[in-house]
Amino acid sequence: VVVVSAPASTSAAGGALARGMATTPPATMPHVAREMPDVLIAMPMMQQSARHGTLFCGFKRGGAFVDVDRHLLASFAERAAFAIERLRAVEREIDRRAWLQAVIDKMPESVLILEPSGIVLANEIARSQSIGGPGERRRFDLREPDGTPLLPHEMPLERARHGEHVVDADLVLRCGAGAIPVLVNAAPVVMADRKNAGAVCIWRDMTSLRALEKLREEWAAVIAHDLQQPLSVIRMSDELLAKSVVHDEYALRAVDRIRVSARRMWTMIEELVDSSLIDVWRVSIGGTS
Repeated sequence: VVVVSAPASTSAAGGALARGMATTPPATMPHVAREMPDVLIAMPMMQQSARHGTLFCGFKRGGAFVDVDRHLLASFAERAAFAIERLRAVEREIDRRAWLQAVIDKMPESVLILEPSGIVLANEIARSQSIGGPGERRRFDLREPDGTPLLPHEMPLERARHGEHVVDADLVLRCGAGAIPVLVNAAPVVMADRKNAGAVCIWRDMTSLRALEKLREEWAAVIAHDLQQPLSVIRMSDELLAKSVVHDEYALRAVDRIRVSARRMWTMIEELVDSSLIDVWRVSIGGTS
């Protein structure tokens, strides 16, 4: 028995394959063995209208094929085609998973993907932030900003698995590098038939942004102290000048312009300080009646 795992053949046996089943003289058989058979039969290996090759079987010493042999060979060819299709499907799945893992590994943020089977795929950044020794299940120690650990059902990926969307959750991730402030987003993966097919979770390292927020706080403090203090001196001096030039109309107009400009500058500095505090979440905006 010789199996040619190719979808087509240019030999006479390939022509027999196109006809479905036929016996082929030994002279037309490709050189695949030292002793050629006296009688050869070729059977296509088909699976769901897909051709996976040809199954050749030959008799030596004047043998002959009967209908039982043909039916047996047809059954064997069908099973061989099924096995080849399964093997190729496994190879495609391995290639798909390798491609998906390569894609998420190149993402600049930490990524977790929960498959319907329960397998969690993590990219390189997320794997470096996981905890657990060799052979242990990869775990991620996510906590509230005050350090309170999240319960299993409170984990963003678990919440997304149950259909919830997690948007901009401000959390802390504890790992070998210490406590990392992260901004977490998670969502369920829903197929076209509305069936939940897993979940995806992404978090961003907010360390650099937190450092920027601290810099803004310091900058707001500089504005509040270093600018408002000299401006207060200007406003006090303006009031003293106004009292000393009460009989000079021209000087009074100049003092009044100083007072108006100082008041406007004071308002601008207060607004700048407030906007800086809003940017770093120190002040919230709410409606008033």
